[in-house]
Amino acid sequence: ASATVPPGEVLFIVHLTDGSGAYVQVQAPSFDVRFPHETAWYVRKTLTKRWRTLENRIKSQTEENESDFEQEKSLGAAKLPRAKEEGAVVKDEKSEETTKTPSVRKSFSLSLHGSSSKRSKKKRATHDDEKELDAATGAEAPIFVTQHAFVCRLRKRGSHLYDRQQTQNWYRAVLRKFADVQAYPRHDAPEKDLSNVKAFVMNRFMNVRESLRAGENDHPAGLFKGHVSVTQLDEAAAKTAKEGYTKGGVPKPSLPMDNLWISTTVHVDVYVLTLRGITPHRRHTGNLKLRPRIELDGVWQAENIDEVAVPEGKSDANFYWHGFFNTTMPGAAELVIGIYDQDENNVQMLGSSSMDLEDRWLTLTQRQFQQSAMKEYLEQAGAPPTTLILDRPKDKLEGKIWRDPFKPKVEELAKATDEIEMGDVSIVPQTPPQPPLPIETRNLLFRDATTDLETTVGVLRYCIEMTPLAAMPAPKYSLGIPEEAFTITVTIWRVSNISVFRDAGQRNDVAVLGRLLVHDSQNQETHFDRATDTHSWAHKEASFNYTWSFQVKAPVRACMLALKLVDKDTYTSDDLIYAPVLVPLDHMFHLAYKNKKMKRKPLGVNKEVIIFDEWPADLADDSKIPESSQICPLFMCCAHCCRCVMYYLCCLLTCGISARCFKRRRGPAARPSPSFLNIGIEITPQEGGTMPAECEQFQEPAGRIGWQTGLKNPILLMVSACGRRNMMLCCNLCCVLLVIAMIVLAGLCIIYIANVKSIFE
Repeated sequence: ASATVPPGEVLFIVHLTDGSGAYVQVQAPSFDVRFPHETAWYVRKTLTKRWRTLENRIKSQTEENESDFEQEKSLGAAKLPRAKEEGAVVKDEKSEETTKTPSVRKSFSLSLHGSSSKRSKKKRATHDDEKELDAATGAEAPIFVTQHAFVCRLRKRGSHLYDRQQTQNWYRAVLRKFADVQAYPRHDAPEKDLSNVKAFVMNRFMNVRESLRAGENDHPAGLFKGHVSVTQLDEAAAKTAKEGYTKGGVPKPSLPMDNLWISTTVHVDVYVLTLRGITPHRRHTGNLKLRPRIELDGVWQAENIDEVAVPEGKSDANFYWHGFFNTTMPGAAELVIGIYDQDENNVQMLGSSSMDLEDRWLTLTQRQFQQSAMKEYLEQAGAPPTTLILDRPKDKLEGKIWRDPFKPKVEELAKATDEIEMGDVSIVPQTPPQPPLPIETRNLLFRDATTDLETTVGVLRYCIEMTPLAAMPAPKYSLGIPEEAFTITVTIWRVSNISVFRDAGQRNDVAVLGRLLVHDSQNQETHFDRATDTHSWAHKEASFNYTWSFQVKAPVRACMLALKLVDKDTYTSDDLIYAPVLVPLDHMFHLAYKNKKMKRKPLGVNKEVIIFDEWPADLADDSKIPESSQICPLFMCCAHCCRCVMYYLCCLLTCGISARCFKRRRGPAARPSPSFLNIGIEITPQEGGTMPAECEQFQEPAGRIGWQTGLKNPILLMVSACGRRNMMLCCNLCCVLLVIAMIVLAGLCIIYIANVKSIFE
């Protein structure tokens, strides 16, 4: 709708027939995402995922773990360490699906036939629909969609204050329904176009505007406003007026109503939003501390007490401040929005933007009067043209059953043939309410007191709403979303199925590095770095049992966790084992924030399996050859020679038919064998107390190998230190040497026996 209707325009109005009789306006939303604090959209629901699917999955995991623990406790089984509770991960190469193998505790509990049937039945009844949605992704199999149903549901995050048109010419935006104003020639310079359109509009009811000057220097002392109208009279009317004037009478004056001069007390709301492209005057150096101030005819009205810091080298400031005051219209005219800089010594003005508030009020009044008398506007905007009767359907909807939309039965009241029954709704002709006043983009000007020259120091965005005091209360808008402090806890359990090795001997000194990237509502980017300890001499698996804690304030525009598996080196830089993986946390974070606002329970721990299946960028192609295609270096030359001899011999005997049987050696693989990282993510609100440690190992990890392992299992220490491939090479070499030694001994024995035999002969 926003492609054809400006933001803020009323699309339709919903009349509630629940007894309240209220009218709800549905306005065209704004899709301008340049300012994330004002407008942000997120996916609320799709055909495969609901909003609380993640929460239900976390609850299912929690119920399963609690039930397993109760069954194990009832049988007197010993509690297993937490590090071994996480099941291993198996990758099916054909189906490309990742599943968890049952852990020791889960296998033990499933052996009790019938004891967990009630829990499993309840779980299936609660979450079967979500499993069906997870099975259909839309990529491999089509997804059923009901006709006229929503495919994706989006929800806007932010205030309705920003659902309005943005403009550089206030008069063109406000009077966009008038063809003569829109047809007025446009000027390339925005400020010049604004003054031209303003003069064209104001000439209808205020064509006199002169400055009052005083003193030798003609210093402006005020502004004189008025309206001069000339009416042509016929001879009879002119003679009557002349005779009346001769007898001491005066011509009939025009009423103040004719020129919109109606004294009204007005409530003014000023919303100062952003300042972009700050180029301060030479007197403003270093970091800036800015705050807006509102003045009306030189009298202070409101000022922001909070300062917005702008570091040196930055040129943007976000205020999102609301100031208000009451005044009488027509009356005080010049409204000035000034931006002031608080330095070490005093307060200096960075720049200001001014407008005539009285002219704008009179323009809005003239628009209201003119639209009320325009037949074309009433026919085009008014709905319906005559009073209608809506016949409400008599069928009751039972449950959540989808019903195809149908056209309701509507007929004119004057032509109605059926009797009006209870529940029928009458729709009378009405004109839509006026759209909200636009968001303006104006230059912030600095006037030099010495030279009296104006220079542009930035671009200011603001919005002004004017409401008659008799029509209060004025619409209230929230400029932002209240912030809540949260703690993100990430538990690093273990890494399995490592297939990429950066050290000699097929081993790695594995460590997990993490960086939490956060884009807040002000579009400021921050990051937090965390790391685990090092699992030395790791082959296929590495365990850590580490927790990371991050302190973040919601809401956020984006939140993601970047994870890397690295091989730690003592004297050189760390090597990537796999390409980094990004884990999005936006949905879970937003869900935790909504639960906090709705006073619901926290989500709990979300257990995830992160898959690493991409080669690192700095890995050579020779290292990307699959292990199954690699040949032991000791037999590399022999294998090549035997392969060449066999190839040419078979081709010669079969006339080349057997060439297809000799497969070429495989080159670098497109993807490595995937590795799986088991983690747990929990997002909880901060409620005072002590802050958790940023990095902490809560339990001694299992499977670590050190020098003390040599006392218990020296063979394991030797294999881990030398590497499995090197140990295989050593074993093969020993076997080859043993065979050679046996052949030599056999030859010596044969020679010895032959010599002995020759002696006896």
